[in-house]
Amino acid sequence: MIERVGKSAVIELDRHLTVRVSEDGAAFDTITPALAIDQERIARFCLSADTGLTQDLIMLCGAIWWADRRVTRKRATAWARRLELIVPVFEHKTLRAAAPLLARLLRYLTGDDWRISFRERTDTPMRVQGLPFQGASPAAVMPFSDGLDSFAQYHLLAAEHPGQEIWRVRTTTRNKKKSDERLMHVPLSVLGVDHPEASYRTRPFVFFLFAALAAHASGASRVVIAENGQGSLAPSLLPFANEWPFRSTHPVFVQKLAAWLDSVLPAPVSFEQPQLWRTKGEVLEVMAARGGASASVWVATQSCSNNHRHLFGEGGCGFCGGCVLRRASVHCAGIDSAGDRYAFDAASTAFTLNDRSGARAFSANEADIFRHSVRSMREFAEITEHSDALTRLQGECMDIDPAAPEEALRRLVRLSNAHKTEVRQFTDSLPESALLRQMAA
Repeated sequence: MIERVGKSAVIELDRHLTVRVSEDGAAFDTITPALAIDQERIARFCLSADTGLTQDLIMLCGAIWWADRRVTRKRATAWARRLELIVPVFEHKTLRAAAPLLARLLRYLTGDDWRISFRERTDTPMRVQGLPFQGASPAAVMPFSDGLDSFAQYHLLAAEHPGQEIWRVRTTTRNKKKSDERLMHVPLSVLGVDHPEASYRTRPFVFFLFAALAAHASGASRVVIAENGQGSLAPSLLPFANEWPFRSTHPVFVQKLAAWLDSVLPAPVSFEQPQLWRTKGEVLEVMAARGGASASVWVATQSCSNNHRHLFGEGGCGFCGGCVLRRASVHCAGIDSAGDRYAFDAASTAFTLNDRSGARAFSANEADIFRHSVRSMREFAEITEHSDALTRLQGECMDIDPAAPEEALRRLVRLSNAHKTEVRQFTDSLPESALLRQMAA
């Protein structure tokens, strides 16, 4: 039970994609349309196979996404929000029965109090004019983020299943190629949100739900999540300030999502996390062994979380958590990094970088990002060395694998130690005067 909330809102979505929203008891505003649904993309991937249910899940996903982006947090008061959603659906009985599972998984993911109810639709499900699915089912469907982990996992799956398709689901149309016939883009857009809530914790819910729908419609029945162990577990174990733990690929969130989908879909969809107990460096080593480590290809992937305005061109900033981990992992995997570009030189002795405008000093915010990224890497490396932290890890492992928590803890300790070794190997390779090496010491 979440006892304290910073903001509350009631959001009512109708079948015409119009939203009525009231925040903190104020009068209702009407936004029309609040969502855009791309029926062509849906038809292309045969997501209309279950007609009413599929449309219900797309509408529900859109309502959750819209609410999360529209209702900003009052962090000075409390992280949590109370979000009451009313969504029209055809499969009223099924979705109402599963609503408690959905509310719990969203609370675990976002830290908010979600209260979701459904109104029964009396109209007829829309028929999408698309070709029926033909050919063999894909070997798997995977959420594809344009990151290095997604790239590596895609090539590993392709090597494991020669001659079979691997469908990829993306949340944006960036770098879209017409030749990517089995690269699906999420067929939803949020409208009427001028200043969106920055935390956007429901993103993985949207991402993974559409991957599951593609797997279900195609007969693959298997969704493969590429994220490495550091990315899946460390953000939850090391929350920032007063923020809710970041759990975008945490195995407990994935388990809760699978349980909810099992209760609403007519056939099960399994979620797999093959790299959960590997470091990013270990994933890249496996990729290199399978022949997928050509620098001319993988350097086009994105790991930077700090290049939203493309200040640093096609490369990364070089100092955010994603960039520092990528640099360490590539170094330890021993793969060719020619062409992997960063604004910040790892050998630099000062807070200076080169962006699209030329050489300059770090801004105060950039320096804070750099310090936080190095501190987070160091904290995960040392997390098993403190008795109080070890107690917390034991509790975490009880949630991850209630049947074998000791084995989960053993794997988590090994992961932390491997991470520590990789970070040390990378920083030790830098000049003693390098700022990054000194900060990581």
